[in-house]
Amino acid sequence: MLPLHNEMFPGMSLLGIIFIIFSIIVGVLWIILPFAVFGIKSRLDKIINLLEEINRKLK
Repeated sequence: MLPLHNEMFPGMSLLGIIFIIFSIIVGVLWIILPFAVFGIKSRLDKIINLLEEINRKLK
């Protein structure tokens, strides 16, 4: 079982350590997010063009 306090950071509870780890993960994901959005944008533009072409053919 995990100890309730860490020897490296005396006074910091397990909840504090979990919060720090969670904050680091959210921070990294927040930094990566714009690259993912701009990476998908070109694919979405291609899909939109294909759907517009299909709609023109169906009319």
